Amino acid sequence: LIPIAEQKGDAAKGKALFTTACAICHEYDGAGAKIGPALTGMGSHGVGELLGAIVDPNAEAEPSFLAWNVETKDGQLYNGVIESENPTTITMKSLAGVQQVKVADLKSRVNTGRSLMPEGFEGLGGEGLRDIIAYMQSVDGGRFRTLDLREVFTASTASGLYASADAKGDTFVFTKTGTVKIGDVPFNIVAAGKAPRNIIVLKGGPPQSYSKTLPQRVEVKAGGVKADRLHFLGGVTGWGFRNNGDTSAVLTITIHTTQGQREQIICKNGVEFADYNGRVEVPGSKFAEGLVKGRQQLRWFSKPLALGAVEIERITLESSDSGAAPTLVAITAELADANDAGRMGVSPVAVGIQPGAVGVDDASASSPARPLKDARNSTSGVAGKMPATTGGTPTLPEDASFVPQFTGPLPQPPATRPEKGPRVLLVGGGSAHDFVKFFGESDKAILAPHAGWVDFTQNLNGIAAILDRIDVLVLSANQPISSTTAKALIDFANSGKGIVAYHPGTWHAWKNFPEWNAQVVGGGARGHDKLGEFEVTVIADHPVTAGVTKNFRITDELYYFKPDPAATPIEVLATATSTGKQPGTYPQVFIVKHPKARIVGLTLGHDARAHDLPEFQTLLRNAVSWAAEK
Repeated sequence: LIPIAEQKGDAAKGKALFTTACAICHEYDGAGAKIGPALTGMGSHGVGELLGAIVDPNAEAEPSFLAWNVETKDGQLYNGVIESENPTTITMKSLAGVQQVKVADLKSRVNTGRSLMPEGFEGLGGEGLRDIIAYMQSVDGGRFRTLDLREVFTASTASGLYASADAKGDTFVFTKTGTVKIGDVPFNIVAAGKAPRNIIVLKGGPPQSYSKTLPQRVEVKAGGVKADRLHFLGGVTGWGFRNNGDTSAVLTITIHTTQGQREQIICKNGVEFADYNGRVEVPGSKFAEGLVKGRQQLRWFSKPLALGAVEIERITLESSDSGAAPTLVAITAELADANDAGRMGVSPVAVGIQPGAVGVDDASASSPARPLKDARNSTSGVAGKMPATTGGTPTLPEDASFVPQFTGPLPQPPATRPEKGPRVLLVGGGSAHDFVKFFGESDKAILAPHAGWVDFTQNLNGIAAILDRIDVLVLSANQPISSTTAKALIDFANSGKGIVAYHPGTWHAWKNFPEWNAQVVGGGARGHDKLGEFEVTVIADHPVTAGVTKNFRITDELYYFKPDPAATPIEVLATATSTGKQPGTYPQVFIVKHPKARIVGLTLGHDARAHDLPEFQTLLRNAVSWAAEK
């Protein structure tokens, strides 16, 4: 259900469904019954949490809302939630209303251990559930979306957190759980009894301490929420700052966007973080008043994103593994668009890590970039610096700090071109696509009968070593690229070889390698329609389009590819017309009039629905065959 529920829903339809299916038990938005728990504040949760709570109500049922089976001595049966009881009377509530049973009349009472809410709401279908979630997020989702940390919690507040798991005083006792507002920011605090673990404590502390055994790094899935600011509840450490002058780094927060961008935020002792034991003030965070019992403190802090409004795929939290153990309770994203009450649709197309990039669609790309700092010299900034660019050979920064996303053994093409046909290297890898399955396995099967040699790799930044033995490069990667690889690709084109720029390979993928779009692709895309069916029209007779039906329908992402008048000219062979967020007719298949190389641009190919289509397979085979000709 997730892929459907993550689409943008209809809040009006969702309200109607909620009224008939949910409000009979739950109070929400000023209406509904008070049988189950009130749902106020739940709209700030993400799709995954809300969907799970609806279709699997027993996963985390509140103890006070578990159903009881009660039988009286005269054979009467009752089922419901126990609202209250005293020595003489039990008061129960259910869809049958409020009922009272005298204790003297009881024959038996059994706690079912299950929520009164029935299972089976998946019967509403993905679209219905999507609309209900859109309604809830429109009511009190507001500007915020709490992130689901259940998969990355490392410890439980039911135990000790720092010196020893047995040190029960070495922890936090929350006065409030669930959705709790601090300032105007909602945070989701998970109670110790609702999950095996409910807090993030990362590796740090003395050698024999409990916290020293905990993970150093966790990765939070953000699901593509579009945000420009993050709020963190925690801001404390074991063995942390106590006005002792220690301002060492304790936590690195790395934001990864669906477009492949990356931003690092370095948090320090004495700035954002302080010791948990007692109130210690630091300038970069605020005390969370009344949230925990006893001497312990929690703090909260906010970080604007230098990248601006971006769709966040995941957030990496990594301890410096110093003498302090950084601790977080909750994370909340502040939505970049206050009107985006429903789940932001995640753009399925990602791009390579773009130091200094500011968005992916045309609107964001035209926005003025904010000044960015090198993360190595600042507590908040984008990893790396904006490179200078000129025409000709790429002028990228040195690769001393570059870390490739993929490594591993490279395919080994034959030293000479086989008689049967060209040596074809498929290069994919990055995010938001199943590269191995579709751009690897499927494409190898499509091309194998027509190539002398064909293989696939995700090791983009290793291919420079084998490009001299390749006749056609089919590139769909959207991962970070090094200056060495960028130069090798330009040299490959200038040597007169063949290139197929393919699906994300036709995107404006690399801010640090604009020559790819200017010299090789002739333009690029910065946005696309949602995945769906549309019609492709072949407008020119050419070997690349030979044997392809003039008009065919395909389920894919309609790329808003735009030729660049200042780039290498292109000849459009096939187009598609969008009626979506950027209406217009866009090139889908084209050739690039490079002075030396044979280059084909193919924007299609997102998943199996494209790769299994005969017209697409013909286009891919033709593109490789034509690019291989000398």
